[in-house]
Amino acid sequence: MADQYLSKISVRGLVEFVYRSGDLDLRFQGKSRAADGTRIHQRIQNSQGVDYEKEVFLQKKFEFIDPYDQTPIELVVSGRADGILRTEAGFTIDEIKSTSAFLEDIDEHTYPLHWAQAKVYGAIFCEAEGLDEVVIQLTYADFESLSVKRIKVPYERKVLVAFFEETVERYKKWVIYRKNWQKKRNDSLSDLTFPFASYRKGQREMAVSVYNAFKNGQNAFIEAPTGIGKTISSLFPTLKAMNEGLVDKIFYLSAKTITKKVAEDTLKGLHNHSGHALKLKALTLTAKDKICFLDQTTCYPDKCPYAKGHFDRCNDALWDLLHEDVVLSRDTVEIFAQKHQICPYEFSLDVALFSDVIICDYNYAFDPRVYLRRFFDAPTESFAFLVDEAHNLVDRARTMYSAELHKDKVMAIKNELKAYDKSLMKQIDGINKMMLEIRKRCDEEGIYVDKDEVADIYTQLKRRSTILEKWLIKSQGSEIYDLVLDFYFEILTYLRISELYDEGFLFYITEGHTVKTTFKLFCINPASQLMRFINNSRATIFFSATLSPLDYYQKILSGDEGAKKLKLPSPFDPNRKLVLFSEDISVKYKDRESALSPICDYLYNMGMSRVGNYMVFLPSYTYLKHVTDLFIAQYEMAFDIMIQEREMDDQDKEAFLYQFVHHQNLRNTYEEMGEVHRGKSLICFAVLGGVFSEGIDLTGNLLIGVALIGVGLPMMSFENNLIKSYFDAYNQQGFEFAYQYPGINKVMQGAGRVIRSETDRGVIILLDKRLSNRYYRRLLPRDWGHTTARRETSKEIIQNFWEE
Repeated sequence: MADQYLSKISVRGLVEFVYRSGDLDLRFQGKSRAADGTRIHQRIQNSQGVDYEKEVFLQKKFEFIDPYDQTPIELVVSGRADGILRTEAGFTIDEIKSTSAFLEDIDEHTYPLHWAQAKVYGAIFCEAEGLDEVVIQLTYADFESLSVKRIKVPYERKVLVAFFEETVERYKKWVIYRKNWQKKRNDSLSDLTFPFASYRKGQREMAVSVYNAFKNGQNAFIEAPTGIGKTISSLFPTLKAMNEGLVDKIFYLSAKTITKKVAEDTLKGLHNHSGHALKLKALTLTAKDKICFLDQTTCYPDKCPYAKGHFDRCNDALWDLLHEDVVLSRDTVEIFAQKHQICPYEFSLDVALFSDVIICDYNYAFDPRVYLRRFFDAPTESFAFLVDEAHNLVDRARTMYSAELHKDKVMAIKNELKAYDKSLMKQIDGINKMMLEIRKRCDEEGIYVDKDEVADIYTQLKRRSTILEKWLIKSQGSEIYDLVLDFYFEILTYLRISELYDEGFLFYITEGHTVKTTFKLFCINPASQLMRFINNSRATIFFSATLSPLDYYQKILSGDEGAKKLKLPSPFDPNRKLVLFSEDISVKYKDRESALSPICDYLYNMGMSRVGNYMVFLPSYTYLKHVTDLFIAQYEMAFDIMIQEREMDDQDKEAFLYQFVHHQNLRNTYEEMGEVHRGKSLICFAVLGGVFSEGIDLTGNLLIGVALIGVGLPMMSFENNLIKSYFDAYNQQGFEFAYQYPGINKVMQGAGRVIRSETDRGVIILLDKRLSNRYYRRLLPRDWGHTTARRETSKEIIQNFWEE
């Protein structure tokens, strides 16, 4: 007999999947707040006396046979009942729900999924205890008043068991589908071979490290320079781990569309490799606003035909899609959503439940506000997290775990409410008065900083947020509804982040004539917050072409001292690039004006040494203007020149990058005509750390040189100085963590725009003598060497390189 297939699901997950119905309606109905809900649950549980047993684990196993291949299947359904009351009169199953809804409006028909969940607990308990009947009790607790409403209904065991068995019967086909798909998938993965004739230098080492990370359940940080093929070197071994049962689902996490596209293309390449029929469902999640069928995203059934009856049709749509031989994509999701008239975004999340690889933004795994709760709140599977371009996660994580309130917005809402709702206005005014009182703590410069948050802010915001919830529930037709709703969500975000507050945070207030009064919970060290989500995975692999120093990223992205760290060398021949360190340029702030003329001379020497496309990266838009003004005045006739603008939309960016192709095509045409002399070098000026200094791939002759001006230090700012002070106290590396390491990453990313393949040749000119000293050179790749130059010698050195 074949091995038994095991499937697990939570009680809540089961009933929500099987019994969902009706409209998709994201109008405000009272949001649950996890921390408040937990506290209310505990308060109620602890008040029930000795006969009340809380958090009772219940589990039921079902065994059945797949009718198609006679494989035995075991389905395990489990969960924790909030409480079971044992008295002489009998047993009561208690399910507690916190709510902002009006208790008087709730009866036994209001929330059918709550009753379905409690009835399943009742069925399991009756069978386990041999009971003939039990009372099912729904306990609803008001967030604000803590008032409680209990609704009790007695049930016979046979009724509950029949309900449970019917629920499982309706779910069986999904278990059988998943089992059969996983067998097809794993059979194809068993035959999967590496899609290239041989491994590049460093590629096998990375792949082995990734595989071992999942085998051992160990997180890893890997610096994999351009050319190693980090996407295939992470995905291929993870798929092998999936085949061995170490991983059930892969999350490929990235901040940028272009990186997600590379992951998609890599998986397509595996599908097409040697005609190998790889069975793999890979889905890229698209943001709601981008995939919505309507011009304006309004998820109300009276506004959107796809929201009307969405849950009546979504399971049929999902079953339909899963049984068509289609490649999962945004187009596929949209086609089936249109066919069944359902919301494409919500549908994509359902499709993700049955996908093997999910390609998505960092926030779906790590952001406490929008992470995929259906996967991570009660995980029953083993997940792999592949975090691409992991250097970008530092700033993203700080944003995810920070929250702020602006006093000017509070005042604006208060003033707006005067004409509509004076009672609600008083609540907003209470927030304003609280901020005024706490603002008195600011020093004469208008600043207040504390390692502890101000508890009174949380207390007052929580109380008033509940009042706002009540208003929102009953006032959905109000002219000011959206205004109040937006402000409510700002408060809710502040409360959620406040509940995460630990030693990695600071609380600060800033005020002034030019800076509006801001109260902020600032996450300086997101390691512990990220680690809570990392623990949802069997292992998390952080990788990037620039992840130096590894210790810094390990400390700030996880704090996991047991993580594997791997730094791979570039696979490319170091002789195919010239890295030139200037000895006579200082771009320290005090020296920037005097450096203008020497910088322009270096750029002239670079552009004249060989006709081609070049990029110049500068530390700010202000300095970019100073350099380009002088360069154009001196050398406009010698070069074609492009300059990055402050505001560029996607079309502008595409046009900017197209110039590299256009100019190279022109030169090719001139060469064919025998008129090589007509070609000019293209010099493109851009900001270091901006959209053109990472994530663009200009191979071959599309880019043959870059010049990097400065050491990439972030601008000195209040928050960066807070980071510096924090890490000075934490590990005596404040300047490094706040300024040097983020800066050097920008330098290496900018330098990485040239030499994108083993056949490329190019020059990298570092125009800041600080990069020559040991304090910075220790952070740079060893294969960069240390060829130095001065303004008057640079042209000869560059020409000699091109003539070799």
